[in-house]
Amino acid sequence: MRIYTLAEYEPPYLGEAEEVRWRTPPPRPVAVVPIVPFDGGPSMADLVRLFGLVLETMAGRRPVVQLSAIMSPAVYEAMSTRVRGTAGGRYRLLRLRPCRVAESALEVSATVDTVGRVVAVAARLERDEGWRFTYFRFLTTNTAVGVARSA
Repeated sequence: MRIYTLAEYEPPYLGEAEEVRWRTPPPRPVAVVPIVPFDGGPSMADLVRLFGLVLETMAGRRPVVQLSAIMSPAVYEAMSTRVRGTAGGRYRLLRLRPCRVAESALEVSATVDTVGRVVAVAARLERDEGWRFTYFRFLTTNTAVGVARSA
C-alpha cells in the first residue's frame, strides 16, 4: 500500500473566488460614555465630626436640639427620646467605615467604646439640602444604649 501526499488545496466557500475568501471586518464604532462629575460626599473629617456631635449628645455634653440640623425628623425624635435615658455615659469613636451606596446616600458602620464595652453603630446619611442622618442605631443587646430609626 502506498500513501501519497496531496497538494494543499481548499475549495472556494459557497461559490466565492479564492482570492477574496479572507477579508478584515470593518472596525466597530467605539461606545461613547459621558463622564458625569461625581461628588465624593462628606470627607472622613466631616463624618467624624457628625458622629462626634451625636456621641457628645449621648454623653449629655451637648443639647439634643443641636442635632435637628443633621438628622431627619424621625431620627431626631427617636434620638431625643433615647438621650433622656442615656445621658451621662462616655462614648468614644474608635473606627468609622463609610460605603457609598448611591449618588446621594452613604452608609456608615462604626465602633464606639462605651466605658470599656465596644458597640457597633449603623448609620445612613442621605443628601437633601446637606448630608443628614436618616438612620442611626447602636447595635447592641442593651436597649438602654440603642438610638433611632427613621420611617
